[in-house]
Amino acid sequence: MADLYQKNLKAAEKKVIFSQKKVEECELAPYASIAEDGKGQKVLCLEHEGYTYAMSSLIDADMSSECLAERNNDPHMFENYCLFGLGDGRAAEKIMDNLLDNNILFAIEPDIEVFKFNMQHFDYTRLFKKENFILLTDIEEIYEEFSNVIFNLTNASSEYPIRLIISPGYDVIYSEICRKCIDIMNFNKTEQASSRVTIERMNSAINENNIVSLPIYLRSSDLFCLKKAFEENDIEDVPAIIVAAGPSLDENIEDLRKAWGKALIIAVDSAFRTLDSHGVDYNIGITIDPKKPFSIFEKELAKGKPLISGLSGNREAVAQWKGRLFFTGNGQVKSIVENSFFSGKNKHPFIPINSGGSVATDAFYTLMVLGFKKIILVGQDLAYKGDLGHTSEYALEESKSYLDKRGTALVEGWNGDILRTDDQMKYYLKWFEKMFMAYKGQLEVIDATEGGAKKEGARQMTLAAAIDEYCKREIDFDRIIEECDYAFDDDERKEMTKELSTIEQKLIDYRGRLLGYKEANLKLKKLFEEGKTEGSAFKNTYKQVKKANAMGQKEKLYPLVSSYDQKQSWKFADVVADPNKSIEEVLFAGSELMGVYISNIDEIIKLIKKYWKDL
Repeated sequence: MADLYQKNLKAAEKKVIFSQKKVEECELAPYASIAEDGKGQKVLCLEHEGYTYAMSSLIDADMSSECLAERNNDPHMFENYCLFGLGDGRAAEKIMDNLLDNNILFAIEPDIEVFKFNMQHFDYTRLFKKENFILLTDIEEIYEEFSNVIFNLTNASSEYPIRLIISPGYDVIYSEICRKCIDIMNFNKTEQASSRVTIERMNSAINENNIVSLPIYLRSSDLFCLKKAFEENDIEDVPAIIVAAGPSLDENIEDLRKAWGKALIIAVDSAFRTLDSHGVDYNIGITIDPKKPFSIFEKELAKGKPLISGLSGNREAVAQWKGRLFFTGNGQVKSIVENSFFSGKNKHPFIPINSGGSVATDAFYTLMVLGFKKIILVGQDLAYKGDLGHTSEYALEESKSYLDKRGTALVEGWNGDILRTDDQMKYYLKWFEKMFMAYKGQLEVIDATEGGAKKEGARQMTLAAAIDEYCKREIDFDRIIEECDYAFDDDERKEMTKELSTIEQKLIDYRGRLLGYKEANLKLKKLFEEGKTEGSAFKNTYKQVKKANAMGQKEKLYPLVSSYDQKQSWKFADVVADPNKSIEEVLFAGSELMGVYISNIDEIIKLIKKYWKDL
């Protein structure tokens, strides 16, 4: 058993999203045992609420796994699968045998102690060697990691974004985790569609801002360092207050003074002006939007306040910021930073946030990452007050034509009234409610907005009452933030700077490979048209196309290059992912996609030459 465990552990090193140290330190599940089926095969059994559950058939475990795989043996090109419950690994292996080269199986093993037990009894090594197999086992950020993987695997417009398979018994024993993962998957489709619209509108600014911010990041800090700083202080019973810019903020902003020193006050960028005009202080600001009007930052620049910024946040503001900067971004930005820019050489992870599309949802998720268990919402109306969708100070930035384009909808209000909102704010509302549901029991949310839309799952009370009840203990958040470590020490900064200096040549080399992939797609298309689907020419060309299809897993520069002009990328990627298109259409679209990536590289090199002169 010890030898099998070590073999599995070694095979999992580069394939599994989990902490090897945590696996080695955890206990073996005392509620796990091994039985035999009618053919003498091992079957995992788990004790749960007084019952013993066999996690496969006690008659024929192998045939049981075969049946599960047969129900999912019709994969569509570029479709991805999610298996909840790895179990003995049989079903996963049989599902993998049915998949195409460009399908990915993403398995979740929700219980790390069971996973360790299984590694002593079942041989996973063949499964772990599969290039298109990913496994997430229980880590502290399981939902964060799950959200990031699902987001990165899903194409917003695909008819078959991801297929969920639940192993027998896992929906019973791990029902809460299973339900939360299903909620995340369901919500992801809506989030992808919303994100796609945003990215298409802001893609140019996002790309330029990322390039500008990278050298600044080397001299600044990030969410990992901020999280570490808060972990070293006891914040278990201390709340955080998100100050958003809804119209109700004008009415209860003065109450915020009573919370100073007894709660972390995080202000979204669109609330800066209102806080400034009332002379109300905050501990840290947050900005994410690449195109946020620079005018809202002008007074803040002189204050030297700390700021959490997306790497793709307003580059003009970031470049001039006088206070501490803490960088973050979404899962895609994490891949760009860790893989494309730093080639996996960074000493600590770039912690992403699961954005709901607004700076307030970003602030909410950020607080969860930092470890806060009590979050108070202020100014989070998500509905109009008259013609105002934001506090009067920020509403100056929104033209009537802009507001008219956003559409209208109706929601129940904080006081039971029916309020007017728009489709965008209603989406944010649903995002909040999904998060409240997913983290019910782990997180207490107090809606002290005193107006706007009602939020299911949040406790509703006035800000004054919330401060009286929750803000009891004094804590010096300004000191904690100011003393937070920087992301890189001198040696690490030199190493990362050296790494960035090699990016241009790496992009040129990648461009050459892409030209080969483009030619291979066209050559394979011609071979199919001529009916020449056998022989060495076909096999060698197919191998090249297969390499192109695996770029997302193999090429470190792929996250950067594929994200540059996503509107054009999606145009052809949608065809490639469409199961109704012929192989000839797919291959032609694949060649055009390679052409887009080649053009992207040319544009990225121009930005590097423009902004990294003094690197």
